[in-house]
Amino acid sequence: MEATAPPLWAIPLACAVAVASINLLLQSNWQNKIADIEQQLRCELEPAQNADSVADVRVLGAIGVLEMSSPVDMASLQKFFLDQGVWIRPFSKLIYLMPPYTISSEDLSRLTGALLKAADLSTWNQEVAYCPCTVCTNRTKV
Repeated sequence: MEATAPPLWAIPLACAVAVASINLLLQSNWQNKIADIEQQLRCELEPAQNADSVADVRVLGAIGVLEMSSPVDMASLQKFFLDQGVWIRPFSKLIYLMPPYTISSEDLSRLTGALLKAADLSTWNQEVAYCPCTVCTNRTKV
């Protein structure tokens, strides 16, 4: 008969970590942070609507998604993201962000910038000159 107790010993520790994590979340202003992230994602991903390679841009809360017109080469795209200094994992036709609620505006701009580059925005009309949102610090061409 095999002993099953050792793996169970970790359960109290895991529960304590989960409770501490929930307490940190509840002590923070997480609703406003998610709203800020959503506003920044909408603002910074909106130009991708004009890219031929993008079928749809969706944002809900702290989740931003570029749905591409066709499935992406995941290995090549992941290497591209690593070369950009970001960790983004595409899935089939989706390139998505689910940043932590603690992300800074600058770090989120770095992620969205990598998504826009990946969408090959060299052919779209850059009529949106400046990001109008009040959250991000991106005051240059998007």
